[in-house]
Amino acid sequence: MLRLPLCLACLVFMVAYLAAGGKGHRVAAAVLKGCASASFVLVAVAGAGAAVSSGAAALVPATGPSRATLVLAGLCAGAIADVVINLRRVFASRKLQFFVVGAAAFLAGHVAYAASVWHQCERPAVAVVSGIAVTVLLMACVVRRVKVTAKLVVFGALYIGVVAVTCCLAAGAYAATTASQDLAFAGGILLFLASDVVLVLNDFGEKPRETVHAFSLTMYYAGQLLIALSIGL
Repeated sequence: MLRLPLCLACLVFMVAYLAAGGKGHRVAAAVLKGCASASFVLVAVAGAGAAVSSGAAALVPATGPSRATLVLAGLCAGAIADVVINLRRVFASRKLQFFVVGAAAFLAGHVAYAASVWHQCERPAVAVVSGIAVTVLLMACVVRRVKVTAKLVVFGALYIGVVAVTCCLAAGAYAATTASQDLAFAGGILLFLASDVVLVLNDFGEKPRETVHAFSLTMYYAGQLLIALSIGL
């Protein structure tokens, strides 16, 4: 029961962040976004606690870290990345640096997400190849619409590639199990990927728009909440 109020708190903080940012209150916006991200981490912690209490097998590691541990690590990395990336709005002169550092934290989070479903996907090699194909298509569409350096294009391809591969692995895991937690996880990763593409097109396009930023952010938090809710389902 604790997870529903935490989900609502996450959304409330997100809306408050958008309102504060729209009024130019950048420091307050940074704090509010951090609170929103902390909320989805707490959703996962609450789910893990409930699963441990019920003795859920998903939390018992066969070899290495358990799935819940890896998912929680990914969520924590995402929360840290949220704070760092939002600092680009506070320190505009270092916008690119904060974006790259935050994206690196997100990248580490997606590696954890991918590891969490790797063994449940019956054909991980096929998922990897599919993810690479998706990356090529997305990058072909994105590069023509943004103004960035060649180095950032390479980093972006690596980042989008990891997210796309994770998405395909998650889809493969759901196809193998048809479990509700795998459906929630796969849906969350898909929303995450969509939000990233929209974010890049908006932030590095010719004319960034706050409405598009809000749309991207909504998809992002919906995705992270689905990922968090996948623990304990």
